Amino acid sequence: MEISKIFKGNITAKRIFKFIADLYRYDKIRELLSFIVWEFQYIFLYRKHQLLPFIDTTPLSVLSQIDKQAKIKSDSFEISQSIVNWSLVFIDSSQNYWGTKYDDESTLYRCTAEGETIASFKFKGTVLGVYISKTDSIFCCANGILYKSSEDKKSFKEVLKFSTSDSYFLIDAFTESPTGELFVAEYANIFENKKWKFVGYIYYSLNNGDSWKKTDFLKKAGINKHVHLLKWSNIINGLILTDGDNQKNIWMNLSKTQFEKPALSPKSGWKKLNRYHIQKGGYTGFAELDDKIIFGSDYNGGTNFLISTKDMIKFEEKVIPNPYRRAIFKRIAIRINEKNEYEIWAVIQFKHSRKIKSLIMLSMDSGKTWKRIIEYDGTRFRVLMISNSRQIAKELYLLIIEKNKNIATTMYIHS
Repeated sequence: MEISKIFKGNITAKRIFKFIADLYRYDKIRELLSFIVWEFQYIFLYRKHQLLPFIDTTPLSVLSQIDKQAKIKSDSFEISQSIVNWSLVFIDSSQNYWGTKYDDESTLYRCTAEGETIASFKFKGTVLGVYISKTDSIFCCANGILYKSSEDKKSFKEVLKFSTSDSYFLIDAFTESPTGELFVAEYANIFENKKWKFVGYIYYSLNNGDSWKKTDFLKKAGINKHVHLLKWSNIINGLILTDGDNQKNIWMNLSKTQFEKPALSPKSGWKKLNRYHIQKGGYTGFAELDDKIIFGSDYNGGTNFLISTKDMIKFEEKVIPNPYRRAIFKRIAIRINEKNEYEIWAVIQFKHSRKIKSLIMLSMDSGKTWKRIIEYDGTRFRVLMISNSRQIAKELYLLIIEKNKNIATTMYIHS
């Protein structure tokens, strides 16, 4: 059940009654209360300086049809169609591209720095996650199983079985410490026996992914669903975790060894930083600069926020303004351009109403101000930022899917 579904179709007495019943059944009452408070604040209390500032008057482009999507060019970047129609891609330290194609999501491909594309390995099932560690080991997830590559990268072995065959890891939920410990968080959306199935387990490895230890502290803490983010932060020298769906918490762990239990201090384990839903958490967008961490919220149909912090103690927020306010952050990522400037790119999306716009946006000043690059209708298009890398890359890849026609193309942002 999503609160955002109240926006679909005409509002009738029957729909309202069912909506209220679903709120109770799916434990969404506290989320609705937060939404009501934020709605009141947006209408009556928020001032201009509290809103996310766009420095343009209109979007640079409006997405209307995939096959007519022209190249977009600005002062610091271009957006062009990719030769390889990636659906998922990871850029390694040697500038090889590892990933899956939209029309062949079971095969791991390697695209070399010279431009040659090679089929590397065929999995039984769709590959839903790819990560390459500092030791150059490739990890792929398919059918709820995590695989690790051999040294020659021509074969893979099973190293971890998630709790369900539908489980995988999100693109920002596989991370690594400076000393080589690996961490991965489980994600799925499974509804059974009239409730969501908990799949929010955390796994960590101390031997480069050959074996993994499972921790269920989120289940014991009453989390009902899954994990959104699990990232190592160089700023705090520790781990940051966000969970979904009902509570939407944010956690921090500075212990270096205690990964299996909540604690009152982050030096002793996982410390929860928010006590109530309205204090915000459960973020789905994450980016880290040299001196700042940026989060994007996941309040589908409510009010969404861009949050920044320098120490995970004090948080500053900007409210996403209309007509994008109800759209959630799908991803935030950083690109470095040819002038060695950091660009922050974000994708926000709302899929339940044409009146609420979705957006690809860009900041050139560490998130202080933003430009609207591509505006689109989330009921017609699905946009995913699909590329990842351990170092900040010169390119970011976008998968744009036209839902009704079931066609897709991969675009890439470059200098």
